[in-house]
Amino acid sequence: VPQPRLLVSPEVLTLSGSVRLHCDVPHGVKASQCYFYPERDDTNLKLSPSCQLSVTGSELIRWTGRSSPGTLHIICYYAVDFSVRTPSPRSLPAPVTVLNQKPILSIRHDHQLDDFTFLCEIPESESVTAGFRYNLYTGENPQPYLTQTSQKGQSGKPVCIFTAQRNDLFRRLQSVKSDEVSCDYSLTSDPTARSLMSQKHNITHFFPELTPSSTTNRPPTAERVSRNRPHSSASAPNNSSSLQTMSVTTEEKTTADLSTVTLKPTTTEEKSTRELSTLLQTTTRTTTRTTKDKSPT
Repeated sequence: VPQPRLLVSPEVLTLSGSVRLHCDVPHGVKASQCYFYPERDDTNLKLSPSCQLSVTGSELIRWTGRSSPGTLHIICYYAVDFSVRTPSPRSLPAPVTVLNQKPILSIRHDHQLDDFTFLCEIPESESVTAGFRYNLYTGENPQPYLTQTSQKGQSGKPVCIFTAQRNDLFRRLQSVKSDEVSCDYSLTSDPTARSLMSQKHNITHFFPELTPSSTTNRPPTAERVSRNRPHSSASAPNNSSSLQTMSVTTEEKTTADLSTVTLKPTTTEEKSTRELSTLLQTTTRTTTRTTKDKSPT
């Protein structure tokens, strides 16, 4: 019995995206049933009389028992007769990559050339043939600092190498008021299919001249903005907030007035004390002069 070939389209998808698995039976062979299973788990079968199977990225993750997105390998075979169930040889494993897998970012500084090299790569993606587009970010700025297409690294993984001059990077960090860099990637064929952001790297130690004041007041992330933004239907809370503000303002004003009234006696008392002290000093000096004048010569 000839070996089938497993066709995957597309090879890369998001968690909500869909992939079509086609167990391609050799020409002239009539298959009664096709079987699909994750590599090294041949009892975890999905059956299809049409030899085609459509699943989402999330379903792939659950089916293969993975705890997180990544590159999965699926195998198929077919049976010629229902009664005999003669199985065919297994197909070669076909890779399917589910995005949202974080890329890994590494940084190198060349002291002689005074430039930086940023390497952004996708882990566990040696067999992926799809093209990717990588973005390098500074701080929380949603606009990429650098953009580049992928290339194959020595390990076979799709990687991207960014190069930046130190002075240019320094100006960029100052403009966005940040000291962190990160990267992500998307499909070249579908830019909307984006991965998660890599871990942020703090590069302050490369820039001693970056003072704390130059990297403060960072713009809020979308999460913080959405968390602090009031709901559009919350008109009543807004009125309540206004009433609370009026109440607080009135209370503060009343308290301030009372404070002023309370302070007046204290101020008057202090003034009287100073005047009395001055008067006593004057009286003492006058008495002294009078005594001197009356003394016998």
